[in-house]
Amino acid sequence: MDQANDDKKENCVDGSRQEMRGCPIMGLGGAPFPEEDGIDLVALFWVLLKRKWLIMGTAAVVTLGAIAYALLATPVYKVDIGISPPRKTDIQELSSVDIQQMVGINVTPSTAFSAFKLDLESKQVRRKIFDEMGLRKLLDDNGDLDQPDDWFFDDFNEAFSIQYPEVDEEKSFISPQIIFSMEAEDPVLTARVVNNLVGLAEQTAIQELTDDVRSVIEQRDKELTRDIQLLQFKVEKQRLDEIERLSAADVLAREDLQDQIDTARQFAEQRRLDRIVQFEEAILIARKLSINEPIDFKLKKIGAATTENSQIMTGLDPKGSQLYERGYEALDAEVEQLKNRASNDPFIPELQGLLHKLKLLEENRKIEQLSEREDDDPYIATLRDKEGELAKLKGIEIDSTKLHSARVDQPAHAPKNRLKPKRTRIVIVGGFVGGVLGCALALLVNFIAVRKNEE
Repeated sequence: MDQANDDKKENCVDGSRQEMRGCPIMGLGGAPFPEEDGIDLVALFWVLLKRKWLIMGTAAVVTLGAIAYALLATPVYKVDIGISPPRKTDIQELSSVDIQQMVGINVTPSTAFSAFKLDLESKQVRRKIFDEMGLRKLLDDNGDLDQPDDWFFDDFNEAFSIQYPEVDEEKSFISPQIIFSMEAEDPVLTARVVNNLVGLAEQTAIQELTDDVRSVIEQRDKELTRDIQLLQFKVEKQRLDEIERLSAADVLAREDLQDQIDTARQFAEQRRLDRIVQFEEAILIARKLSINEPIDFKLKKIGAATTENSQIMTGLDPKGSQLYERGYEALDAEVEQLKNRASNDPFIPELQGLLHKLKLLEENRKIEQLSEREDDDPYIATLRDKEGELAKLKGIEIDSTKLHSARVDQPAHAPKNRLKPKRTRIVIVGGFVGGVLGCALALLVNFIAVRKNEE
């Protein structure tokens, strides 16, 4: 054994290149470096060279496996679509002056685009596309009907991605465009899904914005209608109250006038009765004095001289202040007339004025006018303004077909190039990995062989 080692050392020093394989590297003076001080690169090179067929075979196998994977792996395609905010003209139906002034809602392009992005990320919208396009059957390659739809929908939902613009403070202008993407195996179907999903998200956003505006319009419509009804009820109530007040005042006034009329008639009746009594007493006096004719009538017959003597004799005033001077014949006629009088009204001076006032109260024109009024609207000050606002509000029409919550630069189309697998990259990486693996395997085999030789 010692003799073999000595021979090996001699070959390492004086031997040929073929005989120096596996010899340690010699330092200055012919002394070898200690093995623990570093790796013998030359020896390593010769070991790898010796096992070159193993390395090349391993690399070839791995490379062929990479090639097979690259060729057999299911290709995945990525469909992108650029989406920008709408223009002002795209939402003009929701941002008109009438809507802003009367409803108080101002729908801006950013508001509409925000609603669109929310619906684009909404699982409800995506689930609707998933169900309507029957994607469960397309995703379920194995026909596993026992699995719930939610499992397949989760895979479907994870295939989407949205790229938002990056915020860069140094840039004065940042494009607000977003990129909506989907990765799937069928490029044509993927493009259809993306287009349908974007279209549904836009329609949903428009419907939500339109419903919000219409809801506010309906609420304002109800408020104005209620205000108009309250005004009409208030004025009608005021009119009825005025009728009631005037009627009550008329009743009191009629009762007062009626009392005055009754009092005047009672007074006239009592005066008639009093006159009858007075005349009857005067008739008795006239009969006792045998005055059958009025004294002034007799004096006219006798003459002026006789009148003076008669005045001295009787002491009578020519004007006649006593009733019996009228004679019992005239007095009898007056008493008979007073007793036969049917009504004292013609002899009451103030009665006609009182009756006229009573007639006016019984036919109160103002009460008749208020009672016959069929429409109180012309007498409501603010009614026409509110009716005009209500009519203008009802005239607001929103044509949703003219609305857009986003602008699609170009509809998605099926891409020609797949996203993955990257065949060239897979083959290169496979060859590299195969080479490394072959080298490692060669070193392992050499290590095992050296161990066996030492034993």
